[in-house]
Amino acid sequence: MAIAAQAVLPVLRLVLWAADDIALLQEPGFQKLLFRTILLAGSAAVLTAVVATFLSLLQRFRKGAWTRRLVVLARLGYALPGTVLAVGIVM
Repeated sequence: MAIAAQAVLPVLRLVLWAADDIALLQEPGFQKLLFRTILLAGSAAVLTAVVATFLSLLQRFRKGAWTRRLVVLARLGYALPGTVLAVGIVM
């Protein structure tokens, strides 16, 4: 029950905020900005999936020092944000 509340309540809050600002959809140029945002997010997602697939295939079929370095470099994306956040909170 608590897990469902953790998922439903934030989504419900976002829907209520969006309903409050529904008039923004009528603003001139808003649809164009929305389209560009969705296009940019979709492009980033596709590029990330392609690079991740390439790196995983490279790691699978070509074992070497450069491959290992590339994979370690790609993994920094998981470690770095948490580290930056921790340092920011401590300061």
